[in-house]
Amino acid sequence: MAIKICVLGSGSKGNSVLVHNGKNTLLIDCGLSARTMMKKLKDLNFSPFDIDGVLITHEHDDHVRSLDFMSKSVPVYAHEAVMDHLAMKYNVPLNHRMEFDREFSIGSLDIHPFSVSHDACFPLGFCLYDGQNKFTYATDLGTCGNDILSLAEGSSMVMIESNHDVDMLLKGSYPERLKRRIFSNKGHLSNENCAEAACRLAEKGARRIVLGHLSEQNNCPELAHWTTTELLKSRGASDITVFVANQDTTSGWLEG
Repeated sequence: MAIKICVLGSGSKGNSVLVHNGKNTLLIDCGLSARTMMKKLKDLNFSPFDIDGVLITHEHDDHVRSLDFMSKSVPVYAHEAVMDHLAMKYNVPLNHRMEFDREFSIGSLDIHPFSVSHDACFPLGFCLYDGQNKFTYATDLGTCGNDILSLAEGSSMVMIESNHDVDMLLKGSYPERLKRRIFSNKGHLSNENCAEAACRLAEKGARRIVLGHLSEQNNCPELAHWTTTELLKSRGASDITVFVANQDTTSGWLEG
């Protein structure tokens, strides 16, 4: 069975992605409320006890909101710097420490954590392998450089951030300080940045691109989808499937 993902939620209100390959199940982040997590998992015929581990990208609330709840039944994996930060806020067992660029395994899934550029203490993305299939997850990043693109090579499916439309953000109501943060290389990728990265990912083997972490105020799904698909078409990659993850609606299973 190929690696499949189900986006439980993606955006500023909460992020969580279920990953399953028929043998093992992982959760990337747990930023939804405990009640929402339980409902969405139940709708998919899963419970927390079916999950082999939660991989934490970074410590921001929209990625760890139900950490207390999930940690009661699922091992939590995070970078040491992130764990130290979380320990100040959450009373949870944080024994599974990840090191960036050091691969480890959970059951049949090999996980390669890698550093991304974001305004958190040590934010990570992940490449997940099961010997036959590869999935790469990289959201909450201000830049997507050659290092990430090289790590993602061979991934049939990639989930990447398409956070904002530049014009919408410039003309929007956000304070200037927040706009500068989002535009910075430790902020978030624009639709245009994402589209450029998607083209290079397609060159490296990606057949399905999942756009995530869309801003509700500074973007819209149709615009994010159009920006990436049009650039892919212009570069001769019209056979790539582009999916937009939603903040509130569970995606259903997506297979690379």
